[in-house]
Amino acid sequence: ADVSGANGDFGIRYTLSDVAGSGIKVDYNYVPKHGSGDATGDGGPSGTTNGAKDSHDITLTGAVPGVEGLSVGAGYSVRNYDNKNTAKNGDSREDGTVYATYAYGPVTVGYQKGVQGDGAASDGTHYVNTYMGISYAISDDLSVAYNNTVSRKTGGAIGFSSLDQEWD
Repeated sequence: ADVSGANGDFGIRYTLSDVAGSGIKVDYNYVPKHGSGDATGDGGPSGTTNGAKDSHDITLTGAVPGVEGLSVGAGYSVRNYDNKNTAKNGDSREDGTVYATYAYGPVTVGYQKGVQGDGAASDGTHYVNTYMGISYAISDDLSVAYNNTVSRKTGGAIGFSSLDQEWD
């Protein structure tokens, strides 16, 4: 439900749990000033907001009708900045992701693709992340899983073509 990572900030969320009987859930979140960390117990901000303005997240998630065990989702986020004292005035950061999971008995497999364009860096840097996983539920209290993640960084001021990082 949160694509941008603006958790910990006060915002306004609207959730429609079933769009026209389709089983698809829509979740929209608006944060007036992201990065403020103001959703702490005392309501006071923590850290710096670095020219942060508002952020918007929207996700669509749900089960695929007629295909038992298949769930899909997509999300988009934009975080706006007002960097008045730099050459990066008015930048934003955009994130997007799509995923699918399929569960059959005790086995669940999943695949997710995410893209993050770091507009706040103003140098063309972006990341493409791929996540794959499989899990097996041995019992209600115990499961085993294997996950693989590949993150590719491209663009940037230093002129590299791409840089990959992979972990299991």
